[in-house]
Amino acid sequence: MPQHDLDIDNDDGAAVRADINAALQALGSSMKGPSDPPAPIAGMVWVDDDAPSSTVWTIRMYDGTDWITLGTLDTTNNIYIPANIGWQVLSSTTLPNPTAAADIAIPAGFGRYRLEIDNLGLSASTQVYGRVSTDGGATFPTGSGDYSSAYVINNGASGINSGANNAAHMLLSTVAAASAVVTGQFEFTATGGFRALGNSFALNAASSAYEVGTFSVVRNSVSTPTHLRILPGTGTFTGGRLVLLGRT
Repeated sequence: MPQHDLDIDNDDGAAVRADINAALQALGSSMKGPSDPPAPIAGMVWVDDDAPSSTVWTIRMYDGTDWITLGTLDTTNNIYIPANIGWQVLSSTTLPNPTAAADIAIPAGFGRYRLEIDNLGLSASTQVYGRVSTDGGATFPTGSGDYSSAYVINNGASGINSGANNAAHMLLSTVAAASAVVTGQFEFTATGGFRALGNSFALNAASSAYEVGTFSVVRNSVSTPTHLRILPGTGTFTGGRLVLLGRT
């Protein structure tokens, strides 16, 4: 929609009407365009439809001197992201029984993300894995060196276990018992690749004791992640919820 200076020129009736309609259309679209409106006034709202991208628009308001950012609008995922706030819920996925894997979109426009794992039920004794897509969820690489994980697991009964590996997945939990649930949270960035740090706990299959683990995981690529896949090592999920949050 074209922008307008909101100044109606003197002219004949048809031309004035067209000028008024153009001004109303510009106001109706909140002066949508890739550059700031030609004659801003205090209180004017402008939708910058090319920053940071053509699908994530920035909403600004003029204070009489500068354009103040109010937030961004993700037109792909239909999400409005207010500026300068704390954590905001981006998605909440409740898993039916059974679920082989859950894919979570990572909306652009946030400086940091947090994944909350809420009582993921397991049909078999296994670990919770993670994989990352950088092509809109079309593929989730599974090469033996695509991911790196480092972990420290504390079990009150058997002490501390630590290690690291490169694998076809990221480790997000200890080996949980069949019918156990896994709970935890991981924070990550989505700029220059996927890097996450978090913790989870579950009933261990071997020791029958609850174990708490801290995990540092990386997708060995600098490409921007678009989706996160959560899956069990074997079997299926029998329920639970995955919540993704973001903050600017």
